[in-house]
Parts: sequence; structure tokens; C-alpha cells
Amino acid sequence: MKSKKEEIINYATELFMTQGYVSTSTRQIAMGLNITQPAIYHHFKNKEDIYVNVLTNFTEEIGSELAHILKKEVTPEKKLFEMSDYLIKNHSINFSLMMKDMKEELSEKSQQQIFMLWNDNYFKPFKYFFENLDKKIKKDYSAEQVSLHYLRVLSAYMNDNTYSNNQLPIEELITIFFYGIF
Repeated sequence: MKSKKEEIINYATELFMTQGYVSTSTRQIAMGLNITQPAIYHHFKNKEDIYVNVLTNFTEEIGSELAHILKKEVTPEKKLFEMSDYLIKNHSINFSLMMKDMKEELSEKSQQQIFMLWNDNYFKPFKYFFENLDKKIKKDYSAEQVSLHYLRVLSAYMNDNTYSNNQLPIEELITIFFYGIF
């Protein structure tokens, strides 16, 4: 049986991921769970605390799965495909909305916490992946640069339904990224 805190986090996750931080209220969370707002504040300091907990759970789950994929004995292309496919299918955050909310609404402390979560659970797995390809990467580029560029391109697949419509298969992105166009 889930604890009340877990129920709050799970329901708040749905709301934050679809409506964003600004459009989600603790009143809405309480009403959806048929509890009082004071019941929420028994577990969390404020809405920002709920949001940070939601993102912590969400990003740690993603980081755990990416780490699992990294351990697989498959080709680099297959591994990158699985990591990318997992993010696309399981990344229900509107990333640009989250970044806007972060900059405009959250405290500096929460912004730093969320950045560290992103760094540890999104960026580092890809950086590790590209570091293991270091001998294959042109000397002009670091694994860090390659990871940042790849995640920037991949984010277009996560914030859009292009991938689900099969208009631009992720395999094409990986092939172009690995081998270029010439």
C-alpha cells in the first residue's frame, strides 16, 4: 500500500507533467486526492517542495534505467538507440516548460537541485556512453560536447510527436550522428 506522501507525489507528477508548475496548485492536488491542503503540508513544505520531490523521483527512475541500458552487451548504435528510445517514450516532461518554470518560479536552491538531478540522471549516462567511444570520436570534440549536442537534438524528439508518427525514425538520427552525412 502506498503512503500518503507517495500518493501525493504520484498525482502531482501527472499534473506537473501535463500542466506545468505554474498551472498546478496544491488545492488542485488535494481535490484530486480527496484530501485537505493541510494534509499535503504535513508531508511537504510548499508546492516547490512537492515539485522538487516529483522531479527527484522522475529523474532518478530515468537515471536508473539508463544505467541498466549502459551495462548491456550490445553494439554502441543499439545501446544509444535503447537509451534514446527509453527517454522519448518515458520522458513525459515538457522540457521547455519545465525550464521556463524553473527560471521564473523556483528558488535558486531548487534550481540547483534540479540541475544536479538532470546532470546526474540525464547528462552523465550519455557522457559515460560517449567517453567509452572516445577513440572513435574526432579529437576536436570531447565526450561532454558530444553528449550536450546529442541531448539537444534528442530533446526535439521528446517535446514533439514527430517520433510517435514515425516521420523521423530515431535510428536515422543515430546513424547521422554516428556517421555523418558524407
